[in-house]
Amino acid sequence: MKKIITASVAILFIKVAVAQNPNMDYRFAIKVYNLARYDETDKFRHTNPVEYNYYHDHTNSLKLFHPTIAVQWKTKRNNFHEIELTDFEWENSAFTTHANNDSIKTSVLVYEENISRTIFAARYEFQLMFNKKKEKKLVPSLGFAASPYYKRLSSLPGISSSFPKSEQTIGLKMFVTPRITYFIKQKLFLDFNIPICLSETEFAKEKNEDPSLPSAQRETFDFNANTIPQMFSARVGIGIKF
Repeated sequence: MKKIITASVAILFIKVAVAQNPNMDYRFAIKVYNLARYDETDKFRHTNPVEYNYYHDHTNSLKLFHPTIAVQWKTKRNNFHEIELTDFEWENSAFTTHANNDSIKTSVLVYEENISRTIFAARYEFQLMFNKKKEKKLVPSLGFAASPYYKRLSSLPGISSSFPKSEQTIGLKMFVTPRITYFIKQKLFLDFNIPICLSETEFAKEKNEDPSLPSAQRETFDFNANTIPQMFSARVGIGIKF
């Protein structure tokens, strides 16, 4: 009896193994994406150094080319986890304004400012795969993702009549992502997906070191929560299986 049970389990295991989609038979993969996106809620705004403003403003932002990198690994049930570095920017700029008098050949410094800008964003996604038990090159899936982000903008004036200012924002976006994966070769596949943002929550802190302001007004805080924010993104990537 034991031999019959053992043989039955072995046969069942072989059938299940054969039924698995061989294109999904890999442990992890590295992907390179191009992320195209349109966003109407860009939170950083400045017109020129003299009129530098730190407040939330609604602007339009369109990026057609934005490369990102991601790592994907498989679960025991042939679904996938994925982590992506979606944004990493650091910029330090200096602005100066001079008033020139050509008749006496003099130049007077009117304004000077150093601006530092930092942006970091990542994404974690759980991907529920379909066509797991059929040998198909085209595999649909549905992803559920969370994307935390951090932004910092600071201004350090070079003249005594102005004072340092800064803004920091911490936020979280939630996505649902329909996906199509096409397996080209044994180690190579394409991934096309459209992340749909369901919600965005963020906390912002602004600081103005002007000593003429009361202490309670030198730091302000803001909290925002939006459902279905006005943004659109599409991602196409190429992956290598390992």
